[in-house]
Amino acid sequence: MAQLVHERVQSGGIDVLLEKEGFSRRVTRVVTTFSLALPLVPGSDRLAVLPRSFATAHAKALGLVLRPLPVSSPPLEMLLAWHLGNEGDPKHAWVRGLVQDAVRAVGLATG
Repeated sequence: MAQLVHERVQSGGIDVLLEKEGFSRRVTRVVTTFSLALPLVPGSDRLAVLPRSFATAHAKALGLVLRPLPVSSPPLEMLLAWHLGNEGDPKHAWVRGLVQDAVRAVGLATG
């Protein structure tokens, strides 16, 4: 893993976990989202550390091979957040409902 070129998503939190276990990465490009990292991998010698659900959703279409990390990582928890002032807005509630329905439809909902 260390000898391959990596695409890193901005947060870099995974690097802390890897370093604790004695691993390092040769990062040559940093992007701001998982969506930007993904298209850089197919047809190259690069790899990216991605959330399992995101990688699985795109693996077949992009011809990706997925493997677990060599270290344990905490689960990635995503939250839907909005300003309290929008709590009673029916249009805002409708959009939130669309997001929640989409997350459920792809099997990512946990609560």
